[in-house]
Amino acid sequence: MKIDILFSKLRATTFKEVVFEISQQNTWKSFDDRAIKFVNKFSSELLNYPGINNFPDLVALAYWFRKSKIKKLSQNYLHNKSIIRTGKGLAFHVSPSNVDTIFIYSFFISLLSGNYNLIRVSRKSSDQIKILLEIFEKLSEKDDFQCAKRFVICTYEHDTEITSFFSKNSDIRILWGGDESVQEISSYQLKPTASEIKFPDRTSFSIINLSKIKDLKNTDLEKLAIAFYKDIELFGQQACSSPKAVFFIGKESERYLAKSFTDTVNNLQIKKIQDSQNMNRYVSATSMSIQKIIDKKKSAFNSGGITFLEGKLSGDKSFRDNHFGEGMVIEYYLEDLNEIGEFINSKDQTISVFGFSNEEIFKFIDTINNRGVDRIVPIGASLEFDHVWDGQDLFNSMSRIITISSNI
Repeated sequence: MKIDILFSKLRATTFKEVVFEISQQNTWKSFDDRAIKFVNKFSSELLNYPGINNFPDLVALAYWFRKSKIKKLSQNYLHNKSIIRTGKGLAFHVSPSNVDTIFIYSFFISLLSGNYNLIRVSRKSSDQIKILLEIFEKLSEKDDFQCAKRFVICTYEHDTEITSFFSKNSDIRILWGGDESVQEISSYQLKPTASEIKFPDRTSFSIINLSKIKDLKNTDLEKLAIAFYKDIELFGQQACSSPKAVFFIGKESERYLAKSFTDTVNNLQIKKIQDSQNMNRYVSATSMSIQKIIDKKKSAFNSGGITFLEGKLSGDKSFRDNHFGEGMVIEYYLEDLNEIGEFINSKDQTISVFGFSNEEIFKFIDTINNRGVDRIVPIGASLEFDHVWDGQDLFNSMSRIITISSNI
């Protein structure tokens, strides 16, 4: 029943003391100047951190919270004078182990919404986490922004008593993780007035128009391949928005163009594949072959670059089952974009596309008859965070909205 506190400017040392002390904070109005300045300074410090370009996920994080972006967001949410936005209170964030930096997005949105925050991160450390903690310490030395006592970052082994205590004293709970962990923590009681945002397992894939591949110059084809690889490589293909499959749309006579694309991807100077990654891919591919998720007659296992395996659309199993990531992509072939609709799963989150007009995409969306798909983005933008995530506006979900009648 012990927590390891990674960042805190409170005097508290036990988990009960942490909750008691941080709860002495008051809620702020959304987009309070103090929170905005803290987040802006964090963004600036992170962009200027030595060697930051070696961490593209941190660069993306810093750019997302840059000054101009926050100003635009505040204008979008504060334009209605008959609505007051303020924090809900204590926000309890549970971060996943597979994406080191995701908790910062929900934490900063919560801070900007006016909440004070308790964040549990994975016990698995990383260079990214160390950098973030270092910057938080630097920004909090003088506490010019009055934000230092509004958040605590901790880690602990899975513990029912701690998680239950944090939950029942929270006003909002934000859960990132696998289905089992999200379901387990969801079982811990919240206040009757508290709310919850859940981000469980999701899956994502790409769609490529083969007829548009044919029109590309070699340099443009390479740019597309680089963008696709960017979506695959970061986070080891473990993020919910990382594509694990690609649908090639076109006539049978155009299918040779798919190989020109996949060959271009693997002709990139891809970083060395680790033995453990190869083993995970091999085990995953073997399992998929046994379950007839892939067509082993048409698939050759590639251990040198990205592994592309041809999938079968028949049966009740798909790329969503037993896919361990690590740079493996399942290919499917269809003649028409709208045929994909029947294969959409309610767990699908992001579709990254190339070669389709907005009109074609809108028609395609009409073919989806379940809750699947929350984002459609260009290839290369799969991992770009947005404040509307899994179909939820996080600023709305993390704020208390007070309406004022025009009759007053």
